[in-house]
Amino acid sequence: MAALAEDRVPECVELTRLVDEEQWRRDVAEVAEGHEWRMAGLARRPAGPGVDRRRRTLERAYGDTLATLPYIAGAIRFLPLPGGPAAWDALAARAVFQCPGD
Repeated sequence: MAALAEDRVPECVELTRLVDEEQWRRDVAEVAEGHEWRMAGLARRPAGPGVDRRRRTLERAYGDTLATLPYIAGAIRFLPLPGGPAAWDALAARAVFQCPGD
């Protein structure tokens, strides 16, 4: 989702489960706090190309760091969707707004 926040199209999207949601949220909060501190430091600097480059680098690093937090990659149980194939097609059509080729 970092790509969307940066007005970029994500290269791909993968939905996975969290290993330990409480720990994951603590890790995210710590990373976010550090990111906010660094961005606030940049905001205090005079505007210029160097500051803009650093801001872009920090934003990209923030997204990359969040993407490295642990997830469970494994089988996910599926349940039948009420409405059958037509309901699935309608749901998929709404969900594939970012990757129309899928």
